[in-house]
Order: sequence, then structure tokens, then C-alpha cells
Amino acid sequence: MKQIIAAFLMVMIISPVLKAAESGGAVGYTGYRIQLMPMMAPYMTANGLRYEVLTVRLRLPEPEARILTGSTDAERPGCWMIPIIHETILMYLNEANLTQADLRGQGREDLRKNLFDAVIRASDRSLYVDLDIVDGNSEPIEMSNDPRSTALTKQCR
Repeated sequence: MKQIIAAFLMVMIISPVLKAAESGGAVGYTGYRIQLMPMMAPYMTANGLRYEVLTVRLRLPEPEARILTGSTDAERPGCWMIPIIHETILMYLNEANLTQADLRGQGREDLRKNLFDAVIRASDRSLYVDLDIVDGNSEPIEMSNDPRSTALTKQCR
């Protein structure tokens, strides 16, 4: 009986990884995305205070991963937390004293990590698995081939 349970758990753990690898997606990050409303991020320059528009997308856990952790519904609480997360990100951006370098290159990656840490502190690690800062050249989430992410984005705003 233990061998059957162990084999079942191995199949449940490995199948999402193989499915993501076959489809060319990033393993562990194939869950639905929720795009927040654009935000104005203040940053200092030699000429004074400037603003840049930031758009953030949060990734929900994969459905298979939610089953393994016992949380079969991360969409509802993840969606419910969006206004709180949006406010948390705005407060972080206001208090961070950003410079123009923080919004480009490696500084942007560090900002992404810091924003994700702030999101996790405000919510729970089981609700979101990653955060993306969308650049101006990315297609809107409404134009993507992911109708569930589009629907969640519209519902959660």
C-alpha cells in the first residue's frame, strides 16, 4: 500500500514538471497571471522628482501544485488580496527612494525581487509564486492566448 501511495505521489509531482517542459513553459511558473492596474513609481533625478509607469503581473500557483499543497483554490483568495497588494506596492514604491538606475537593468530585477518580498509579507507565500514587471513593449494581458488570466485580471481589479 505504501508503494502505491509513493508511486502516486511521484506521478503527481513529476507530471506537472514534464508537462511544462514539453510545452516550453517555465517549470513552476505556468499558473494564471493577474495584471494589476498601472502605477506611477516616483524616482529621483538630478532635475528633481519624476514618475515612471509600472505595470505588475502576479503569477498564481499551478493547479497541480495547489492540489499537492492542499490548497485547491488559490484564485479566490489571490484575487481578493489584489487591492491590498496594489496598496502595498504603492506604499513600497513611495518609501523606496528609487533612482532612475533602479528602473533599468539589474536595478529593475532587484526591484522586482523586493516588490515580490513585499507582496509575500502582505499576503501569503501560497497565493503567488512570482511577480513580473511588465515593460511597455509587452502585449496587454487581454491580447494574450490565456483567457483565464484575462478573466481573472478583469475580475480582480
